[in-house]
Amino acid sequence: MAVGVTYLFKAPDNLQLWQVTGILQNILVEMIGGFGHDYIVKDGIAIHSIAVIEKIAVLRVLLIVCIHCFIRVDACLCVGVFLDENVEMGKGCEIKTSMIFNNLAIAHFNFIGDPIIETDVNFEAGSVTANHFKDGGNKNGRWEYGMESIQN
Repeated sequence: MAVGVTYLFKAPDNLQLWQVTGILQNILVEMIGGFGHDYIVKDGIAIHSIAVIEKIAVLRVLLIVCIHCFIRVDACLCVGVFLDENVEMGKGCEIKTSMIFNNLAIAHFNFIGDPIIETDVNFEAGSVTANHFKDGGNKNGRWEYGMESIQN
């Protein structure tokens, strides 16, 4: 597992981290079934009892919101989202099929779709971050993982 990836997130050992978004919904179903009394679990959604979610936020099934997260008004968390500890999501943001790890700030009016975002990242207002695998063409990229450079 990559540096900064929480102990809560359980991905199969035979997959590389960037392959996980394709099966994220299956992983979240399994994880949601294993949460204890610190989480409020209902209808495919698990929210830590200390997380704060303001009114009018839209929460869709297969969602995990961990401790000390703060989700502002009019935010939308679509199918298949994992928010790790200390994630702050601004007004009017949308996140879908994403793994968002520790200590992230996502300012108002952002869209984040299909990525894996590690720790200590700040998204300023109005940005769009999305995997472009549906756009066709050659989508090769490179990850820096420790001292290793990984082509995908």
